Amino acid sequence: MRPSPQAKKCPDCHKWSEHFTVDPLKRNISLYRYTPEMKAIISRFKYRGDYEIIHAFETAIQSTYKTHFNDQPTTIPIPLHPVRQQQRLFNQAEAIAQKLIQPYHTNILTRQDNTKQSKKSRYERITSLNPFTVTKQPPEKILLIDDIYTTGTTLRQAADLLIKHGAKSVESFTLIRS
Repeated sequence: MRPSPQAKKCPDCHKWSEHFTVDPLKRNISLYRYTPEMKAIISRFKYRGDYEIIHAFETAIQSTYKTHFNDQPTTIPIPLHPVRQQQRLFNQAEAIAQKLIQPYHTNILTRQDNTKQSKKSRYERITSLNPFTVTKQPPEKILLIDDIYTTGTTLRQAADLLIKHGAKSVESFTLIRS
């Protein structure tokens, strides 16, 4: 959630509600803000393959998860396209999911599009086609895991598709929020 003193929903969630009529993403909880220091850390983690960085966030990930998601929804890390997975050698969202110490599922959602979100403008992200496909019937309650919440497009595209295929509620948990 992005802090908003006047309302329970942040301004970003209000904008998405207008776009979707009903926002497919119930809420997002992020651990950290995207500061210059965090940008440097996530760059090492995500783009330079420094997997060990995830261990520094383990306690915060577990504590925040216990505080906000005690109903234990089915956890699904946002998938990478196979080419991107091969380039990075690991999926950063899956690395976060591993720290939750509970089962997570990588066989419900797949990514078909290999286009880098970081190279797109905000408008291009928001108007892009849904890059995901659902490979089997999703459970009713889902928690999507991703590393960075920038515009919310990736998470909402996944949530929208999962709901269209039978999920009743989709929330998200991210390491960083811009």
